[in-house]
Amino acid sequence: MAVAPVFHAMLENITLFVLLMQTAFVVPTIPSPLVVAYLVMDIVSRKDNEKENFILGEQTLL
Repeated sequence: MAVAPVFHAMLENITLFVLLMQTAFVVPTIPSPLVVAYLVMDIVSRKDNEKENFILGEQTLL
């Protein structure tokens, strides 16, 4: 009879694990457009900053 509670606990852990895995896969897919947009904005702003730094560097050299 001692096997049943252990097996039940194992099943609960497995279901928790499966739920965690599902949320881990489902949650990133929901905000992915936001993440992509953020990354694009980040890259664009970095390129703008690089251009500004380059222009400022050219001005200081001149």
